[in-house]
Amino acid sequence: MDAPLEREWDFFDDLILHIESGDVIPIIGAELLEIDVGGRQVLLDRWIAEQLMHQLKLDVSQFPADYALADIVAWVNRNKKPIHPMDLYGRVHALVEKLGSVPPPGLLELAGIRDFRIYVSATFDELMHRALLQARGDASLVLDSLAFATTQREKTAWYRDQPAGTAFVYHVFGRTSNRQTFVLSDEDKLEWLLAMLPTGSEPRQLFDEMSRKHLLFLGIDFPDWLARFFLRVTKRTPLSAGRAEQEVFAGTHIAGDRPLTGFLEAYSVRTRVYPGTAREFVSNLYQRWMQRNGNRPLPTTRAVTAPAGVERETQRARDHVFLSYRREDKRVAEEIRVLLENAGVDVWMDTEIPGGVEWDRRIRHAIAECLLFIAIVTPEMLTVDESYFLEEWRLAVDRRRRMNAARPFIVPIAVGDVNPQHQDLPSEFSSSQWSTFVPGTLGEKLCRDVVDAVRSVRSRRSGALVE
Repeated sequence: MDAPLEREWDFFDDLILHIESGDVIPIIGAELLEIDVGGRQVLLDRWIAEQLMHQLKLDVSQFPADYALADIVAWVNRNKKPIHPMDLYGRVHALVEKLGSVPPPGLLELAGIRDFRIYVSATFDELMHRALLQARGDASLVLDSLAFATTQREKTAWYRDQPAGTAFVYHVFGRTSNRQTFVLSDEDKLEWLLAMLPTGSEPRQLFDEMSRKHLLFLGIDFPDWLARFFLRVTKRTPLSAGRAEQEVFAGTHIAGDRPLTGFLEAYSVRTRVYPGTAREFVSNLYQRWMQRNGNRPLPTTRAVTAPAGVERETQRARDHVFLSYRREDKRVAEEIRVLLENAGVDVWMDTEIPGGVEWDRRIRHAIAECLLFIAIVTPEMLTVDESYFLEEWRLAVDRRRRMNAARPFIVPIAVGDVNPQHQDLPSEFSSSQWSTFVPGTLGEKLCRDVVDAVRSVRSRRSGALVE
């Protein structure tokens, strides 16, 4: 394990073959998040720590010279000043949002290895997702990312059957927001691990995938205990037991942790530690993959075609379907919109409202004129007390009550584990014909359901059906 870097590392050729077979999952850590700030290369973790040090007017002499974000968080938790520890989450989220959209070169290289389809992020930023959007060229090949949180009680959508050529990011320790939805403190690590343990928790689906794959731990800064625990949980078997899958650790933090590397040498013979930095490993891997696959054509996704006899008509008054969604579900809404338009359906979303036009008035008009009202419903929406999508639902329900009971109008789409008979849903939703959608799939049944409803309404208009 301590072979010098200049010696040829003999695992790359085998690793490339496993990657080409889709049998490898990379796990991205903090050491790969080197960002450019005014020409200075600095790790994201250190940059956030510096910004908080300045914002909170902390005395730098009270911290080690190589202080990091964990040091700032621990100090605030210990002293409960100059702000409440819970306020740190919003501060960190604002700093991450301030970064812009330029991902580090190492993440761009990882995103460029197109045989990777699942990227597990151990960090709370969106840089890996942004790298995918930039490197894959076609945004339709990049699915919405997922993030686990301790407050999450319903199962979120899981991309078990992805369309060809697509990829996505799973944030196993959460993703930033103004709330405590991500790991920031050492205590958060404990709470996240406890939340992951119950049978049926959503990360189990991820761990199912990881247990069957080779894993690349790239730039992970886990402490010794967390690295051992995480490896054991993902492999689902004692580390000393015989198994076909291998793991690679690459990064200065892990390589310098002698108790951890000693443990791996003694008990996990299928684990290798790369004799160099995570950035060097990724660059080497990318170059070797490109030598074999650089000229390979880009994969394409298969579009869902409209059933025979349904022709796409130009959008006009009372001939579009209205797509209602919650702001947080915009990516899913866009994905559904593309699938329905490929199936010959004219979809109206509020993104079509031009600048300078009264937003509320246009939405009300679009609902009043639409052919169908499609409502994306997620488990999280059923806990919301106030939001504009509830007003959209009310407008649709009011219009539905004036219609013939046999005419299709409201088409609820369940994204996740939603009970159509939930007490907080309007009765007009519960009595409607529901469809389901799993992000990242082709949504063939969803498209058939909507197309059939469109055809039914058009037939009624033409007099083919007697009301």
